[in-house]
Amino acid sequence: MAGELREAPGRGARGRVRRIVTLPAHMQALGPLGRRSRGVLAALGAFWLAADAGYYLLLPRLGVANDYNAAPVAIAVYYLFWCGLAVIAFWPVYALWAQHAPWPALGNRLAAVALWTGMFGAAAGYAGWVVPALPPLVWPADFGPVPDVAAAGAAYFLPKTADIAFQQLLVLALVLALAANGVRAQALSLACAGLFGGMHLLLLLGEYPFGAAVRFIVFAAGFGALVPVLLLRVPFGLALSFGLHWLYYAVTVTQVRIWGPEVVLRLIGAD
Repeated sequence: MAGELREAPGRGARGRVRRIVTLPAHMQALGPLGRRSRGVLAALGAFWLAADAGYYLLLPRLGVANDYNAAPVAIAVYYLFWCGLAVIAFWPVYALWAQHAPWPALGNRLAAVALWTGMFGAAAGYAGWVVPALPPLVWPADFGPVPDVAAAGAAYFLPKTADIAFQQLLVLALVLALAANGVRAQALSLACAGLFGGMHLLLLLGEYPFGAAVRFIVFAAGFGALVPVLLLRVPFGLALSFGLHWLYYAVTVTQVRIWGPEVVLRLIGAD
């Protein structure tokens, strides 16, 4: 059929993986990146940089510490503001989701309600009951300043959830803009891996221990590579993407408090 790109199915495990991540047929049209898509990419980059610049430069001038534990409500409000801006700015891009995703975003309302309720309940339960019950943090003095994620209390997850929502909105716009322009699944995964991993490179310039920063970068890049598959090929993929993103921080907090930060650094050979 004209405009479609077909490939011979691969063999073995590699072939199965390629079939899983292949975009729907109507999203495989070839062509150069259009002017509109380039504009979306530029806007996405500007949004992310502006939000980070505001967090690191503007908030301290307003008396808000760059610490999710010290100013949870103020930082949550800050990222909710950026979530609203993202929805307004990229609404035409989000409209492509219904046209290009193989499953309607909320096609099954009952399942969506159950998923939302379950995820909300699990997150609230973890933050409200599990985190306060974890052992006290033991942070070696030679590791430098304590990252806010290591010292996370229950309130930490309020701004972190808003931050994750903002990132998910941006990456959703990225995936939809590129996919609608015919960018292939493998290129989408590489783009998202580079975006997530690259944005976490800023941790190397801060006060994070080197090993902890490397861990964030590696996991962020791996998660970024998976995001397009979830958004375009899996029912309720955005909820799963958000949930995995949130779960990473919950697991990190639990691991640091139970086994100590040395375990992570030994695992990646950075201690």
